[in-house]
Amino acid sequence: LKGIADGGFAQLQWISRQESGTVQYSIERSDDQGAHFRSIGTLSGKASDGNGASYLFRDPQPLAGQVFYRLRLNDRQYQTYSKTILLSSEDIPLGISGLQNPFYNSVSFNMTAPEDHAITLSLYDAYGRLLTRESRVASKGLNHFDLNRLGTLQSGMYVLQVLYKEEMITKQLIKRVD
Repeated sequence: LKGIADGGFAQLQWISRQESGTVQYSIERSDDQGAHFRSIGTLSGKASDGNGASYLFRDPQPLAGQVFYRLRLNDRQYQTYSKTILLSSEDIPLGISGLQNPFYNSVSFNMTAPEDHAITLSLYDAYGRLLTRESRVASKGLNHFDLNRLGTLQSGMYVLQVLYKEEMITKQLIKRVD
């Protein structure tokens, strides 16, 4: 799922693969930071069985602040959701949300980015020693990141550092071992 703000309205686009004749796409919108979604439209699959198609949907309600979108795919008894995207009528601030804390084997979080840019994710122990550093690319809007393979770390305090351009976000984390 991709989207752009076009004249104050959201224009959503997605491409399907291997459709069946019974697939339905429900377009959902959230105006409360992704806490609650409501359906704003439904499109039936248009590709022949086993093929894909391209879809466009224009939200009839104007963008007002930050708006989150996702697709709910229904195919007989099967249901799944697309990734969630963020479109905005205003500048998107840099921020982290949904940080999994305490963590066990991985650190998982969402990040909003004002524009596409490379980022650096670093994890430090309580003594300031660098444990891992990864380079990633953040897209404008909502992103999801995971730092994996952390199961061997000892229980204790850690620091997550996210570097985006010249801005740095630092979060304290607790590692638990069960």
